[in-house]
Amino acid sequence: SASAFVVYDTKSRSIIAGKNQSLRFSPASTAKIMAAIVSLSYYNLDQYLTVPASVYTVQGSKMNLIAGEEISVKSLLYGMMLPSGNDAAYTLSFYYPGGTSGFIDAMNNKAKELKLLNTHFEDPDGYEDGNFTTGIELARLASYAMQYESFREIVGTSSIEILSKNGSHKYFLKNLNELLAYENVVGVKTGFTN
Repeated sequence: SASAFVVYDTKSRSIIAGKNQSLRFSPASTAKIMAAIVSLSYYNLDQYLTVPASVYTVQGSKMNLIAGEEISVKSLLYGMMLPSGNDAAYTLSFYYPGGTSGFIDAMNNKAKELKLLNTHFEDPDGYEDGNFTTGIELARLASYAMQYESFREIVGTSSIEILSKNGSHKYFLKNLNELLAYENVVGVKTGFTN
């Protein structure tokens, strides 16, 4: 019933099967794959970031961060990729050089570098309607992201408990990707629009 799909062989970089694989659509939360790539290329995983007060303005799905708490980049990546926390994506983008707009520029520059010519981002979490990609470009992006060992570890995790730096806030994060229940499924990210 999908209006588009693609089965992509990462080794040969070829399409095995597909339907409307070049059709533009909203990536929704799969945009966080690119947000994770940008974050991994800039931050150290054990670096701590302070959740900004403006996090409460973030809309959509959240891991329910609390302003002022310190949380590791690795924990923010888990919060962004498992329960699809837009607040985690926003916190990661907030401290990037140039802030959130600089982070979005980096996402789009990386898309150009990867020759994803039908992919564009307007926010770090995929919430805005102006984001777009195609099935084949999303498959290529996911294939690229899976080259990062830490990315593979995160997206292959079904659930995890994380703590803020001082241990005062505990988060139990469950991956929204129900396909992880199947043997040999290793990721990557779900996304949803009406």
